[in-house]
Amino acid sequence: MAHKIFPVESSDIPWLVRHCDYPAMRENPLTIAMFPNSNPKTEEEEIMWHTGGLQDSFHSASESSWIKVCNDKMEPVGFAIWFLGKPFPAVRTTDAKRDEAEGVKAPTTLDGHAWRTMSDDLRLEKDRVLNDRPDVCRLTMLSVNPDYQRQGYGTSLVGWGCRQADRAHRTIFVMASPAAVGFYEKFGFKTQGQVWTCHGTFKSMLREPEECDHHLNNFVSSK
Repeated sequence: MAHKIFPVESSDIPWLVRHCDYPAMRENPLTIAMFPNSNPKTEEEEIMWHTGGLQDSFHSASESSWIKVCNDKMEPVGFAIWFLGKPFPAVRTTDAKRDEAEGVKAPTTLDGHAWRTMSDDLRLEKDRVLNDRPDVCRLTMLSVNPDYQRQGYGTSLVGWGCRQADRAHRTIFVMASPAAVGFYEKFGFKTQGQVWTCHGTFKSMLREPEECDHHLNNFVSSK
């Protein structure tokens, strides 16, 4: 089932972190490494810190497209961040006000060294695969509320970006977590390399463009 795609608004971010990204990423190797001592008492400070970081990214990464899917109540249940590049306009809804969650202190449970080390390893693998290619689209984040997974929401978010890339005949890059490799393979992504961690192995993956109907309406809904 295809779900309608909407642009993310700045006001969506606290909800998206609390109800989508934070619960969806608990078992992600990067999250486990970053917060080895996470517990129910520290969840709130971790959520607030992540919210501030995502709000910073939303306002600073002007070329990225932030899209969401909603349930029948029009509550966001998943989102994705795509870097498509020109000629595609960035998809998002911005406002002049920046939210108050920015600048929160790092959680006491954050292992900064593990975070930096693993992030550096993932970035080096991405750079190796892309090799300065300017024409590659990137899926940098995908999160769906666990209660809504396996219902087509993630498929709609990834499918949207794949259609955009196909229209421009561009390759897509994603760094897939261990649990997501099989999901991306269904879209035609193929493994190029890997980054081993003690909590699981990430796979760098590329998807080559497919033929598509260039007149197909692939953009987002406004309401």
